[in-house]
Amino acid sequence: MADNGAPADQETRVSSGTGRRRWLIGVVIVVVVVLAVWAIAAMTARGASNGAGTSAPAGPSSSASGSAPSSSSPTPGETSDAPDANASEDPGAFPELPPVAPDEPGQAPGLEVTLQQFESVTGEVVVPGDVQAAAVRVTVQITNAADTPLDLNLVVMSAYMGEERDPAETYQQPGGVPFSGSLDPGATATGVYLFRIPDDRRSDVTFVVDYRGGEPAITWRGAIPEN
Repeated sequence: MADNGAPADQETRVSSGTGRRRWLIGVVIVVVVVLAVWAIAAMTARGASNGAGTSAPAGPSSSASGSAPSSSSPTPGETSDAPDANASEDPGAFPELPPVAPDEPGQAPGLEVTLQQFESVTGEVVVPGDVQAAAVRVTVQITNAADTPLDLNLVVMSAYMGEERDPAETYQQPGGVPFSGSLDPGATATGVYLFRIPDDRRSDVTFVVDYRGGEPAITWRGAIPEN
């Protein structure tokens, strides 16, 4: 009876060991499956996070350099009506009244100017750059018909030759007496100005008298009257 019991015990131990190994294998399989599922889930979550944090290259915006021109900037092929701040006007393009004949009085509001006398003289060398040459001496008379004094220090006289209005150089002598001081209402003042004008260019001369900034100048045009 003792011999028959030993094999039974061995079979029981063998069966018990086999069941334990199977249980351990099952546990290991379950752990592996769980780890695999966790790893896949982690990779999926990481990929979604990276995709959310990466955006497509942004298109051009109005704040970036090289953006589309604003409405105030003309597009190519178009012109802008706005004046150019860097553009300069012709320095000789001052407003002028329509010219009258040299022997007629020039008038402006509250002012009458007359070219009283024209004389042929020879301009004298006074300052460097002067050249002794034929000149015209013009005596100018101003009458102040306004209610306020006229600042004669602002009076400037110029002369131009021909259609192209070539500027005539000025002389101080002989006998030049530019306007100066103040002219009271109702009073008259006289000034004398000299211009280098050759004899062959005296058939078309423009004389201009500027008397106050912002006011159109008084002008005369025509042949210089003979003495």
